Amino acid sequence: MACPPNSFVYNRTLCACNPGYLYNATAATCQLFRVFGDEWVASSGVDYSVSFPEAILSFDSIKRFTQSQAVFLEATVVLLLSWLAFCSFVRLGKLRDGRTFWFKIRWWISRLDICFATRHWLDDQKVVMKRKTELGGAFSMASWILFIGLFAALLFQTISRRTVEVHNVRATNAPDLLSFTNDMEFNITTVSSMSCSHLRDIGTLMIGNPGSIDYRVAPLSSFANYSCQNTTMGPTIILKCENCQLLRDYSYISWQFVDLPNSPAAAVGFQFNLSAKNHASRKHLSFVTGMIKNATNSEDKPVSYRGTVPNILKFNLFPRVYRNLHNLKLIQPLFHEFLPGSYYSDISQLHASLQSPNDGLLNITLSVNFLSAYVVEVDNQNLLGPVSFLAELGGLYCISIGIFFYLLVQCEYRIKKLRNEDSVMRKIRSRRKAQDRWDKLRKYVMYTWGSKTLDDDYDVRKETCCTTLRIESLHKSGSSVKGRRRNRTVNLPSEKKAIKEQIQTQGAQSCVAKSPSHLEEMLSDSRGKPVLESKVHGAVRNGHEHHFASHEGDLPKAPATSTSLDSLPPSPTLELKGGSEISMSDIKKNFESLYEYNVMLREQLAAAQCLLFSFCYFRNTFRELGSDLSAMKIETKRLSEISENVVMDEETSSKQLKICVDVEHAKCSICLNVWHDVVTAAPCLHNFCNGCFSEWLRRSQEKHSSVLCPQCRAVVQFVSRNHFLHNIEEDILQADSSLKRSDEEVALLDSYASIKSPLVISTGRNGNRKRARSTQEEDSDVVDLSCPQCATELAGFKCNQNTVHLQCQACGGMMPSRTNISPPQQCVGCDRAFCGAYWYAQSVTESNSHPVCIPETFKTISERTLSRIPSCAHENNRHEQIITERCIIQMGRTLQDVISEWIMKLNNREIDLTRMPLNHAEMMRSGTHICNDCYDKLVSFLLYWFRVSMPKHILPPDASQREDCWYGYACRTQLHNEEHARKRNHVCRPTRGRHM
Repeated sequence: MACPPNSFVYNRTLCACNPGYLYNATAATCQLFRVFGDEWVASSGVDYSVSFPEAILSFDSIKRFTQSQAVFLEATVVLLLSWLAFCSFVRLGKLRDGRTFWFKIRWWISRLDICFATRHWLDDQKVVMKRKTELGGAFSMASWILFIGLFAALLFQTISRRTVEVHNVRATNAPDLLSFTNDMEFNITTVSSMSCSHLRDIGTLMIGNPGSIDYRVAPLSSFANYSCQNTTMGPTIILKCENCQLLRDYSYISWQFVDLPNSPAAAVGFQFNLSAKNHASRKHLSFVTGMIKNATNSEDKPVSYRGTVPNILKFNLFPRVYRNLHNLKLIQPLFHEFLPGSYYSDISQLHASLQSPNDGLLNITLSVNFLSAYVVEVDNQNLLGPVSFLAELGGLYCISIGIFFYLLVQCEYRIKKLRNEDSVMRKIRSRRKAQDRWDKLRKYVMYTWGSKTLDDDYDVRKETCCTTLRIESLHKSGSSVKGRRRNRTVNLPSEKKAIKEQIQTQGAQSCVAKSPSHLEEMLSDSRGKPVLESKVHGAVRNGHEHHFASHEGDLPKAPATSTSLDSLPPSPTLELKGGSEISMSDIKKNFESLYEYNVMLREQLAAAQCLLFSFCYFRNTFRELGSDLSAMKIETKRLSEISENVVMDEETSSKQLKICVDVEHAKCSICLNVWHDVVTAAPCLHNFCNGCFSEWLRRSQEKHSSVLCPQCRAVVQFVSRNHFLHNIEEDILQADSSLKRSDEEVALLDSYASIKSPLVISTGRNGNRKRARSTQEEDSDVVDLSCPQCATELAGFKCNQNTVHLQCQACGGMMPSRTNISPPQQCVGCDRAFCGAYWYAQSVTESNSHPVCIPETFKTISERTLSRIPSCAHENNRHEQIITERCIIQMGRTLQDVISEWIMKLNNREIDLTRMPLNHAEMMRSGTHICNDCYDKLVSFLLYWFRVSMPKHILPPDASQREDCWYGYACRTQLHNEEHARKRNHVCRPTRGRHM
């Protein structure tokens, strides 16, 4: 007879599944029984939701929409980053003249500075003025966005968790217990291939403890209705009780399943579901449900239950009173423990049980304990208080403001350009406003005076520079209003126009042309005739000031007109005839003479202004030339002095080299004096006195595992005397004798100095002491770092003063660095120095004065033996190490045989060396010398390939059925999660992460 996979034959013709496997009749296969999700779940059946928002919107729908307060925080972060990105992008726009779109946006961003307006950087100590910057506006809005987001999250948390559930335990009495009448239902499913036809001996209820006085037996029907129902998981025993009066003692219900022909009584697990609900109000349901698969929680091993020993499922029933739900009385069932009966995890044991007629049954016992001594009262306590809410709100505001205030201060402290951006933007905006207002005024003047004259003059002013000279008006005899009143009877052709223009242009400015000829052109109309004085742009009467300017491209040229005040002609006399009335011709003649005199005065004034401008221009020019000449003289003198110092003889210049060294750079950072017998530390290359660093070295090795540089705190790996800097040290002391130390101080430093040759410094705890120190050394505090070959000649070699020494990383002893000998001195895997092989070849043994390692610390790979798996194998995963050890034992081999086989594959390069955790992996052979640590790493590497290349059927059954971990050997969870390290296979390549 052919049995399905994962099964065996018993009684010659019958088939049974392996332990932990369940027969699937549809697929005709035995499948491993697995439990997905939690093993068991309990619920009280009471939902603590907030009631007051439900009038507007159900709070459950709000929670489904938001999921949690993390949504508020994520939205806050998105808005905050978007705002900061927008402000950073806007800052790329140019300000220019203040009329661009970017300037307007940046200006309004600066106006949003409402939090840090008076808290910016100030260069002086003046009173803090309110100033708004673009950076302050960006950070102000960012702080408010952060505060609003945190406030929304706080409000959500306050609404959702404003109450806390309070449990009060009190002693109960008989009336209280009688009031607990619940509808209860017990469902116990035996996970197996059996049916209800296997069921026997159900219907008896045992109350009390067996063997005691109160122990009694009653029919089960007096307590609950029971039935059996066949399900896909197996037979289910259903116990129902409506309006139950619970018993105060222990209650036991037992039943059993027996063997039937071709259908043995066996199970792979148990599923239970106990529920209780109030008989009056069935809205709330408390329950406990779960699945039991294994007999113990410490080992996830598939088993099958079968035998005479009963399997006991214990449950406890707790009485609860919910005061917040109108004194709802509900019984809470909880799973207590599972006591396994007879079970088998091995195929042979199960096979023997199936063939034994005495084990042909499966006993199950349900134990229910009603904890009637106490009752739990559940109530809700309100935690929402105004004081705590305001305190949290204030804390959020302080956090939001403090974060961005710190960023603002740091930005303005480190970037000086940000300190004055407020004044820069204000100047640009003020300049733009002034330009706009001037344009408005210009349009008004153009409209009032006429566009031609002002446009021409405005264009000239834009193309040339204007130097202004102010003088008082020549007419001081009264106001224009009085003159207008005196001439009211005179009827001139252009009287109204002249007077009107004269009144509207008082106090204006004008620019006179380059020469008098151009001035005459401006003072004449299109017909070539002179115009009235009121039409001249800039003429002012009655005590106001005149502004004249000369325009010149580069240098103004004075006209040929005389500018002496003594040569000015007197003012013309007015010719008035006697009589009561003045004729129009006399008035016109007098006006023409006055106008001609005025034109002459203007010419003289323009000429004087041009001469004054020329004088100022030449004076500034000569002053600059004089300063340049003096500077050239000084530079010439300095160059001559330099040339005198630089000119040297050819032979002297070819032999001498001068190096300028700052004395501050030639000082020891320990004693703060010029170096004495300078030594250099590597790899940082800082320099110290020999005595100072030797004392620092001694104290560091006594207290710490490594020696740190006193200046930069880097780990010092090598130190040696620096002869080049020693010569510079002597030159500095010879040049400045005041920097020399006293003889006592020099003698003290020399007594401390212990670095006589290049020294390699170890970093391990075992290298703190170079060797055992004698009494004289303790008294003198001098560390002797010599090696055995420094004192005497051994094997034809003796160290000299230039010999470089290596320090052993195992014993801390010293040995000379020799590369031309066969015993290697450094490990190929880690490049560290070890003295075991070298001194063994030199026939040197350990003594009190010179520490020497034993040869076993540094041997070839082929000479080493191993009896146990290293602790670092399989990334320190103890479970994988046990599986590897079981596989080796199952194959009938030893660990040394496996390692020797894979070392041969290593020699033949049959292994991928990319993952080898050693240096110089391409140089690894069976004859390579490596240290103990590197050998453990090499063995771990070889055991990894041994496991990877092993077929799955050779692995133990519990190991072969495991799934591979996504991160493989690089998984970090296996180091701290014991369950994960046991359930997943980690001897595999990663399929996720950076180690793929």
